[in-house]
Amino acid sequence: MNILVCDEPFDLSEPTGPFCPGQLVSIAYDWTPGNSGLTWEQVDELQDGILILFASVFAFLVLKKVL
Repeated sequence: MNILVCDEPFDLSEPTGPFCPGQLVSIAYDWTPGNSGLTWEQVDELQDGILILFASVFAFLVLKKVL
């Protein structure tokens, strides 16, 4: 995946929207969990924890509404 960046700060005062006063440059960007310093095992553990948290909150809200 490529992303566009501006070599100068965007000018937000234009009525048509953000304007790049400098030059737009395309940079290759490959996001994977490896880029964040996590191993695949850590990613799995984190996803499991998030799923358990979501299920717990959902169950709590359902019980609160029922009771």
